[in-house]
Amino acid sequence: MAKNTFKQVDNKANNDKVNRKPNAIIAWVNHTFNIEQAVNKLPKQYLYYGIWLFILAFIYIYFSLKYEKYIREVDKLKIELDEKRAEYTSQKAGFMKATKQSEVRKIVEKMGIIENEKPPQKIKIADSELTN
Repeated sequence: MAKNTFKQVDNKANNDKVNRKPNAIIAWVNHTFNIEQAVNKLPKQYLYYGIWLFILAFIYIYFSLKYEKYIREVDKLKIELDEKRAEYTSQKAGFMKATKQSEVRKIVEKMGIIENEKPPQKIKIADSELTN
């Protein structure tokens, strides 16, 4: 009977295939668009301007995205504030109704406390009684 063994894979052949594709693509792009000739013809000063423009574009995109996120957050907070304001108004109206004398009377009568029908009387004390 034959013995089972693992197939030996040549790693060098696989690495060559992987490395060839990017080189082939880069070579095709260079050949098609003549990038090397264009880069060699450009003066060095234009490279600095290109880098500067890239940095400015990157900063512009960063701040525009950050600003849009801020606007979304502000809109969300405005909606939440309106909901809280409506809740406050409804609770305030409920409290105002509950503190009316007629409403308080209904609640207190259930406890067995009745409203005093007699007006309050003024108690007069003589000055001589206060000094004692």
